[in-house]
Amino acid sequence: MHAALDAWMQGPGAGLPKPPDIVLTNFDGPLSYTLVDIKTLDAAGTTHIATHHTNTTRLAAHIATARSCARMEYGALPPRMRLIVLVVSTFGAIGPAGQAFIGELSRRTGGKVPPPLLPHASWAVPRLGPMLRQVVTSAVRRGVAASIHRHWRRGCYGEGRGEVRGEQGG
Repeated sequence: MHAALDAWMQGPGAGLPKPPDIVLTNFDGPLSYTLVDIKTLDAAGTTHIATHHTNTTRLAAHIATARSCARMEYGALPPRMRLIVLVVSTFGAIGPAGQAFIGELSRRTGGKVPPPLLPHASWAVPRLGPMLRQVVTSAVRRGVAASIHRHWRRGCYGEGRGEVRGEQGG
């Protein structure tokens, strides 16, 4: 999978300052490239509250993050390229560009989950749009949980007193 993106970065994407997370070819027409860069953030963080007033303005941090990514990480794009910055908060909110992109994917498929994705669908998400939202937000939450586990784990469970999963040692 990385080999395909590496090859694309040496070809049509050679002028880009960084590789995007996803590249869709011909999504916007023949010989077009739709670049998707996924960003995660904690909208309840003190910096976002102080800078973007996320405590009073819905999706302010998402919009600011998307603008900053487009301007600072990519700059002007070559012709026939479009950037979608899909911003997702740790609470599961997806920014406006991400919502529009998921809506466009759903519209193009008539809302139906494509056959290769059917094994991952369930009765809870029988349509493509809700399924993609669930998949994206679940991936972010899994990543947060893994990060917390990796960086905040304090030795063995029970502070090393011989306790195993809540059972009292002798």
